[in-house]
Amino acid sequence: MPSHSIMLVDDEPANRELASLALADLGLADSILVAGNGEEAIDILHRQLSLAASPAVMLLDLDLPGRHGREVLAYSANHPGLKHIIIVILTTDEDPAERERCVALGAAAYWIKPNSYDELVLLLGGLRRWLP
Repeated sequence: MPSHSIMLVDDEPANRELASLALADLGLADSILVAGNGEEAIDILHRQLSLAASPAVMLLDLDLPGRHGREVLAYSANHPGLKHIIIVILTTDEDPAERERCVALGAAAYWIKPNSYDELVLLLGGLRRWLP
């Protein structure tokens, strides 16, 4: 059963901190799971799956060390126990071809990281459409 948690996957500590603060300010999640790379994201997903507590939404950066964000997206979208997770790409990559690849793999949205905290809060407020 999906929980009210959000998973945040980004290799940059400052990005993770800002997104976590924005999510907390918005009151969107009971908990925020944080991963710094693709491998860690998959490990966390497996642990949460075994607890029947996988996140409702995953905010996923693409340019990650080790496993690329696209690999995490494909893994999650194809795993029977993880298919319900809404995956939103949150990246600096504005390439339309990359956007198309991610949507084809199952991303619900492809958002470009904004330049200010206020814009980030506004953008992440859009997650409400997928949360209970």
